[in-house]
Amino acid sequence: MANSAIHQGFRSSGSIDVHFVRLPDTVNINPILHMLDDVEANRANGRTGAERCQFVAGRLALRSVLAAYLQVSAAEVVFIRTSNAAPRAASARSGHRLTFSFSGTTGHVAVAVASVGCVGVDVEQPSAARFSDEVASAMLCDEERTVYASIADSDRTRWLASTWVAKEAVLKALGTGLVVDPAELNAGVAPDTERPTEGQWRRLVRPGDWWVWDRSWSDACLAVAANDGDARVQLLERPFSEVCRL
Repeated sequence: MANSAIHQGFRSSGSIDVHFVRLPDTVNINPILHMLDDVEANRANGRTGAERCQFVAGRLALRSVLAAYLQVSAAEVVFIRTSNAAPRAASARSGHRLTFSFSGTTGHVAVAVASVGCVGVDVEQPSAARFSDEVASAMLCDEERTVYASIADSDRTRWLASTWVAKEAVLKALGTGLVVDPAELNAGVAPDTERPTEGQWRRLVRPGDWWVWDRSWSDACLAVAANDGDARVQLLERPFSEVCRL
């Protein structure tokens, strides 16, 4: 059965729950592999060692979160994947569907579940190796490059990571991924000294019909995107052992 400990239901018709799950360093993936569908299994098979273990653990965390809302077991969650549309999860038993988004970084995964509308989530560790000047040149629009150039070197990595997760969250909500050039978007992330309070919605500069809710979480940068700037975001952090019952 679904894990009732995580199932709280949406508090209102316009809410977004974001589950931030800490993954274990090691986990026995053998009981999990049979739950994966063909797409997940192929992606798992393309990995080895610790990377494979973390990937499979992340998929179980995703399935367990969604299963709680659908009131089915993790193995019974069905993913609906279509081109140019965000994925959905469904229960073959009841026909119920969920709009969700998923992201992973070292040691953590984030799962955003929306009661209505579209949602995207992205989480990244702000490392200098991952967010370099070369990455900035490729993913920033002209206005953002001006801001980037004005930021102190010591602050550039986190600012660039914050900008990246905002853009990636929007592209996930749109269902396009990196088919759309991130440089076409202007996330409007201000330097740290000028940024508004974390955990509040702000309208994207371009395209202007999307909203981003972002904040630091643990040592990562987290962003949620939606087409409703009035949605209530509930951020829930839980260890893997609480979310997943093997």
